[in-house]
Amino acid sequence: MIKKILSLILLFFLVGCGQLGVQNSCDCDLEENAIAELEAKLIELKKRQDKSTNVPKKSFSEYGLLRKTKWEEIEAKLQNDQASQAWPAWIYGCEKLIKLNNWRSPCEAANNLLAPTNKEVIKYLHAHFDLYKANNEDGSKQGLITGYYQPLLKGSRSQSGKYKIPLYSPPQDLITVDLSKIYPELKYKRLRGRVEGNKLIPYFTREEIAKKKLPAARQ
Repeated sequence: MIKKILSLILLFFLVGCGQLGVQNSCDCDLEENAIAELEAKLIELKKRQDKSTNVPKKSFSEYGLLRKTKWEEIEAKLQNDQASQAWPAWIYGCEKLIKLNNWRSPCEAANNLLAPTNKEVIKYLHAHFDLYKANNEDGSKQGLITGYYQPLLKGSRSQSGKYKIPLYSPPQDLITVDLSKIYPELKYKRLRGRVEGNKLIPYFTREEIAKKKLPAARQ
């Protein structure tokens, strides 16, 4: 980019001197000195640019930014998150993982736990897994982690004993607010709710929709 800008400036000087040569005699020595000075600046800027782009990056070994930590650091969060609710998904995942040597032991232990309580799930995690904390390259611990999950669901256009749970389109009264348009620092943050009177309030939960027989549950 720097080279392009300075090349345009050089071209301007050359064209300017040529045009002046038609109308009046130009001081080409002055122009040549200016061009030489610009060329020197271009070389200096190029050297600076090369130095900035050729700064060696720190190299880290695989998983080098992970540090082993204690389960006690997230114990309260595990209690609040109700880890037992994720147990059916873990059992399903073990159907394939159990065939791998590194996963056989924890998956066999998981299959021996039938409908475990939240405390039992947490005890299981302590016994079979280590906990690691991710750090940034500069050693700081704050950052953004993103993940992607694409579920593959089998379904049917008609209700049956196998396919008995309906899949609804988004409710027409569901309001989505993109907060980043108002507060740029809240990028990727959204609010979803419904309007009641002149207020935006949280939308009905899945449980509320089912229990109260709301329109979405009757479709």
